[in-house]
Amino acid sequence: MVPQLLSQAIPNVVNLLFAGRVHVAGRGGWAMAFIYRRPLGPRLAPPTFRKSDGRSDATRAPMDEAEAIEKVLVPIAQALDDLHGLGITHGAVRPDNIFYANPECTKVVLGDCLTAPQGHYQPLSVETIERGLADPAGRG
Repeated sequence: MVPQLLSQAIPNVVNLLFAGRVHVAGRGGWAMAFIYRRPLGPRLAPPTFRKSDGRSDATRAPMDEAEAIEKVLVPIAQALDDLHGLGITHGAVRPDNIFYANPECTKVVLGDCLTAPQGHYQPLSVETIERGLADPAGRG
């Protein structure tokens, strides 16, 4: 997925600028590093923190239905369609991984999909029952 995300800007997906191995001082080894163009606005929702019972403590003010469809669902659906056309499954579509692309909070972009196994950080509220029952590391 990395070469495809590096070679082209996909609308409504945060732009990957660099991906490669970097030496990690003090750890005596190498790690993969990913640098994305930082969105100019905040996250759509605060980060979710899973409690031991699987619930999330994140809250957000409700969004008007028409606004949610126009500003969030349509652009994200287009992004997923564009990724699908490249043979890429995002695997990390959740409210805290959607960002406003501008300070006016009128355009959204999908965040990172490379730095964790697919589904690893997904809250149960955005998973199917079968995937929700699986260990987070085995959901991909």
